[in-house]
This record gives sequence, C-alpha cells and structure tokens, in this order.
Amino acid sequence: VDFIIRLKDRTRAAEVIRAKYPHLEIEKHPDVWRFKKDNSYFIDLMLTKAALFKRVINEYVIVRVGRRQAKIPKLEAALAMNFASMTGHYKNMRKKTQDAVDFMSMLEANATVNLILLRELGEIVYAGGGDEVVRYVADVRAGRKLEI
Repeated sequence: VDFIIRLKDRTRAAEVIRAKYPHLEIEKHPDVWRFKKDNSYFIDLMLTKAALFKRVINEYVIVRVGRRQAKIPKLEAALAMNFASMTGHYKNMRKKTQDAVDFMSMLEANATVNLILLRELGEIVYAGGGDEVVRYVADVRAGRKLEI
C-alpha cells in the first residue's frame, strides 16, 4: 500500500503505522519510507520530494471508507504515478510489467480520462512524458500492447 505524505507529516504517519503494526521494520530512504517484514514490503510512505508527488498530492477525490473519509488520487494522478513507475529506470521488468497491468486495469475500470490533466502530469515525469502517457491510454483503449 502506498501513501503520499507531505514531508512535515512523515514522522507522525510513521508513528501511526508503527503503533498499529509494531512487527514491521522501517527502512528510510530520501524519497520513501518503507515498512517491511523480512524481505517483503507492505507499506510505502511516498514523500513529496519529487515534483510529481508534490503535484499529485493536490489531485484527489474524497471517498468514504466505513465511517471515515479518505483522500485518494484522481484517476489521472494514479495513472501518472503508475506511468512514472513503469517508465523509470530503477525497477526490474517484473515490477514494470505489473505496473503496466495496473495501468490497463485502471483504464478498463474508468471510461473517462481527463487527457489534459494527464498530459500535464506526464510532462512532470519527464519532458515528452505527457504525449507518451496519452499515447499509452490510446494504445490500451485500442487493445494494443504497451511498449514499456
């Protein structure tokens, strides 16, 4: 499970998770704090250091989960974060493939995508990323294979 957390909230968020899941170890990196047991990761606190996370933290919808309200990323924000992950050079192919499956699943579950917002967010990922992510949407809609 990934959470996008403002830098100022990272310690408090980590304390809440540690209180609920004391058996998990925390691994702190500059852009993410990860909670794991053995070699399996369960929770990532994605810190708003990267430009994309600074931007998408403000692109959310509010949903009810039981008696609580939760902010979840808008579809376009989720697609952009997934796009960044599947086009990044730091992930192995198995994880990139899973990201591509997730990208396609989000599109299959949602008939409408704000392509203007998605293109804007894709450009934050890298120059030219806006056009590429919109092309990915067109490929999925047309049933073509994603080239990642």
